[in-house]
Amino acid sequence: MDSEAARFYNKILLDKFANNLDFVPLPGDYQGTEYGTYFELFSNETARLKAYIINLAKDSKWIEHPEQGLSQFDPSIYQFTFEHYSSLASISTDEFPKIKQWAQKHLDYLMEEVNQTTNRLLTDPRDKEKSIYEKMIIIGKHPSQQWSSKEEMIEAHETSLAKYRQIFIDKYNFKEFNSPGIVILNNPMLTGGYYYKDKFYLNVYNWIDGTFKYEVESLTLHETIPGHHMQLDISYHSPHRNYLAAIDSPLCNGFIEGWGLFSEHLGDMLFEDEWAYFGYLQANILRTFRVIADILLHVEGQTPSQVIELAKQYLTTNEESITAEIYRYRVLPGQACGYKIGLEVFKRIVKHKFNVDQMKDLVRSDLLEWYKDVLWKAERPLDLLLRENGLQWSFDE
Repeated sequence: MDSEAARFYNKILLDKFANNLDFVPLPGDYQGTEYGTYFELFSNETARLKAYIINLAKDSKWIEHPEQGLSQFDPSIYQFTFEHYSSLASISTDEFPKIKQWAQKHLDYLMEEVNQTTNRLLTDPRDKEKSIYEKMIIIGKHPSQQWSSKEEMIEAHETSLAKYRQIFIDKYNFKEFNSPGIVILNNPMLTGGYYYKDKFYLNVYNWIDGTFKYEVESLTLHETIPGHHMQLDISYHSPHRNYLAAIDSPLCNGFIEGWGLFSEHLGDMLFEDEWAYFGYLQANILRTFRVIADILLHVEGQTPSQVIELAKQYLTTNEESITAEIYRYRVLPGQACGYKIGLEVFKRIVKHKFNVDQMKDLVRSDLLEWYKDVLWKAERPLDLLLRENGLQWSFDE
């Protein structure tokens, strides 16, 4: 490994990587000769890679390498990764303090929304006098929002998916080439839910105390319809799809993840159910904090431990989950910023073109037709999307 590039890694990162290479196939993974051979080979290769990294980490040089991210290198390197994943060009290196302030302003607004929402949900007047974070913890783990079984959790997501498929495909007539399916996982090594090739992978491993009912709405909207599944299903079948962007997907990371977050604003439950709105706020807080965390790690030179401590002021998930999030930002500079920035690009275009900034107006008929046109033209860099709509991005707004 190049001696200069090697400074990006240290013993902590190598140890964490090695510890996460224990691959345990699910019960059904060995069914069929082809899959059985694949998973046997995969298990063998991950074990071999783990042994190699453990031996590599024994070198004393890794202990001397800093925990900080790209702040130890020329600022232009982080500038490149930020532009690559956000697809916003012409971001100068001296703009990152302003970008952090922009994200903090949004985060402060979301925290005040949480404060007002928890006050409406809390029934004990004494609880309403507590800090915002304490109120988030009380509401976040409320008994009414816990699952009674894995089956209840699965059914709730299936029902939500069916509802939004009926709304956007049947009622609003968005294109559908392949209907989405749900694949159930029960794996401690995987995230709670993600989308890949027509399938929503729902992980029920933490159903007892790691996932809650108020998360269903935002997760389903983001990953399935009108989020990732609908957007990518349309894109895959559009004659406008750019295959260079398909090969180098980070070029459109801001569009894809921005649309996923924007989709969370298109559900009908946000205006009817305080719990669903609380879940939406929790998800948005995480995506907003990511921008701040990324800049702290890769511009200001804070360590993951320092950023983890700050995250505990805003995120109510357990420390293990927070740690995993922060180390993700540490090893993927810029990637996590595309979510929030992409969302705000979509919101700004909608406000500019349609003079709409209230969530209840986002499913107006003229906007729905615009969404159809935007999705049919397929994902593209955010800079291009902005220019198409007569806008230039600024973090001053």
